[in-house]
Amino acid sequence: VAGKAPDHKLAFPFNIRRGIGLWKRLYLNPEQVIAVADGAPDKVAAGRYLVEGPGHCGECHTPRDLAGGTRKSEWLAGATAAEGSGIVPNITA
Repeated sequence: VAGKAPDHKLAFPFNIRRGIGLWKRLYLNPEQVIAVADGAPDKVAAGRYLVEGPGHCGECHTPRDLAGGTRKSEWLAGATAAEGSGIVPNITA
C-alpha cells in the first residue's frame, strides 16, 4: 500500500491528555446502569450486557451534559444526534 496514514489531529480540549484523564475520572464508571432483579431470567441479564457493553446503546440514545458525559438519570430516553441535526429516539418504552 502506497502512502502513509495521516497523523491524528484532535481539537481542543481532546488534544490535552490530562484533560481526558480528568474526564475519565468523572464519567467512566464500571457499575452497571440497569439493575437486574434477583431471580430475573438469564435473558434479562444477557440483554443488559448487550445494551451496556458491545451495543453501547446509551452512547447515542442517552442525553449528555455540558461536559459530554451521559445523564444516567435519563438513560436511553432519547437525545439530539451528535451530528447536530436529528433526534435519536427514546428506547425505554
